[in-house]
This record gives sequence, structure tokens and C-alpha cells, in this order.
Amino acid sequence: MLARGMARALSATSADTADVDAGFEHAHGLEVEFDDVVMSFLFLIAVWVGGKAAAGMRMPSLVGELAVGLVMGPPLLDVVPLAEALMLYGEVGLLLLVLEAGLDADLPMMRTVGPRGVAIALCGTCLPVCIAAGLGRAVLGLDPLASLAAGCTLAPSSIGIALNVLRAADALNTPIGQLIIASAVLDDVIALLLLTLLQALGSDASPASMVAPAVASVGLMAAAVVIAKHGTPRLVRLAERVAPAQLRSGGRAAEERALLLLLLLVTAVFVPLAHSLGSSHLLGAFLAGLSCCTIPRLHDAWIKQVKRLQSWLVKLFFAATCGFIVPVRSFASATVFGRAALFSCAGLGKL
Repeated sequence: MLARGMARALSATSADTADVDAGFEHAHGLEVEFDDVVMSFLFLIAVWVGGKAAAGMRMPSLVGELAVGLVMGPPLLDVVPLAEALMLYGEVGLLLLVLEAGLDADLPMMRTVGPRGVAIALCGTCLPVCIAAGLGRAVLGLDPLASLAAGCTLAPSSIGIALNVLRAADALNTPIGQLIIASAVLDDVIALLLLTLLQALGSDASPASMVAPAVASVGLMAAAVVIAKHGTPRLVRLAERVAPAQLRSGGRAAEERALLLLLLLVTAVFVPLAHSLGSSHLLGAFLAGLSCCTIPRLHDAWIKQVKRLQSWLVKLFFAATCGFIVPVRSFASATVFGRAALFSCAGLGKL
């Protein structure tokens, strides 16, 4: 009797749940397949194992993560569902990684390495553009605009890879680490300016629209330094004086949540602002972190509250955002492989 009663109750519950699920799917048009859940879970496991295996072979973990994305993603097996969603989360991971780099910045050290960072960024961008454009024009016979476009695609440095390697080597807060990050961020901005110039050459854009992103980038960098030195420290001191008694009684946990909220709000301003002004959204993320780098205890709060989430999203950046877009199958073409080998000579400009 009891067993039959429980069976009827479970049946009724299952029917109600099915009705709720069906209504949800009908109302919102959303549906999650079981196979997609399983394959996504297996992909995450493979990414983690691949990173650990690469680290065990004394290579950066990103090598293993990238390899897993190449094999399981669209380039080869194509067994990972919702690839665009994983790539999107990877982009969020890169944004958080760059934000943390700004948060870790040392303003006096950045001031010291600043001129050298600008020089390295200019050389590391202009030389690859000139080499690739010259090879495209002289060897492949491309027209001037196509040769310049080829050079612009090879100019940027990967700030995500630079940050990952420097952090793994515990060299991010050293003078050379700060120099590399400063030059990589500027390199990203210069590459964006080159892209704007390239688009303008193919259209009727005005000279003002070509200069605006550079002016906006310089202005945002100056604003971030001023905010870091004079804005956010004073704001934190003011908040400590006028904070409600409930917040003050919450102890260190409440303080950490408030500081993280401030950082996220600053990021929510800088990132869209940089993008809307024609600059790089990654520059906006870096400057948001830089604006808050002088706040005591904020870095500890970041490590406690965000670091674990960030580490997984960064894994998705290398495995999905980078790994899913590599056209591995095209490498079998002798023409593609030959031209890739030719243009790889532009990398000498980075040395």
C-alpha cells in the first residue's frame, strides 16, 4: 500500500515537472539536450587534463588547453556543443585576466618602464607590418592594400598568452614583467589603430575619425592614472567614514565585497567607454584595474572571490576562443602552408 502510494506521488510529481518544463520551453524557446551537457562536461575535463599534462612536460598549460580545443572543437572532431557560447565565456576570461593585470600594476614601476614600453610596442608592431607587407608585395604580388592588411593581422601581440606565461613564471610584478605587459597593451592599441587606418583607406573616412582612437586611448590612460593616484583612494576613505553601521559591522568580508563592487563598476564604465571611443576594450579592462591598483586589500579580495572563476574562464579562452578558430584542415594545402611559412618571417620583427 505504501509503495503504491509513493509510486502515484512520484508519477504525479514527474507529470507536474514535465508540464513545467514544457511550459518553460514553450514560453522561452529554450531547450538543453542531455548529450550537450555530457559533451560539455567531458570537454571541460579534457581541457583541465590537457593543461595539467602540458605543465607536467614543463610547457605552459595553455599549450595543452589549446591542443584540446583544436582536436575536440570545430577544426577537427567538432564534438563540442554550443561552441560560440564557450568562445564568449573565453572572451570574458581574457577580460578578467587583463583586468587583474591592471590591478597588479605598480604605478612607480610602470612610470619607469613606460618610455621603454612605448618603444618596444612601436618596434614590435611596425617591424612585423613592414616585413609582412614587403613580402606580400614582393614575393606574392599582392596589391598594396592587401599587403598592408596581411601585415596588420600579424602585428598584435597576444596579451593573454603573455599574462599567462608571466604569471606561471611568477614574473608579472618584476620590472621586465611590467615592461612586457605595458608594451603588450600598447601593442594591442597600436594594432587597433592600424586596423582603423586600414578600414579608412578602403572607404571615405575623414582624417578626424582616423586620429580619434589614438587621442581617446591617450586620454583614457591619463584619466586612469589620475583616478588611481587621487580618485579611488579618497573614495575608499570617504566610504569608510560614511558607511552604514551594518556595513562596518560586517567585518572584512563586507569590506571585500564593497571593494569588488567598486572595481566591477569601474570596469563597467571603462570597457564600454574604450570600445565606443574606437579604442580597445582590453585597454579599457586594463585601465579599470589600473584605476584601482592603489586600493589596499582589493587584490586579496580578488584572489578570494574571483580567481577560481577566472582561471576556468581563461582555460576556455585558450581552448575555445583560440583553439576553435584555427583552420587546421587548411594546413594540408601546400599553398596555404607555404604562404603561412612566408608570413611567419614577420615574427622576426618581434625579436
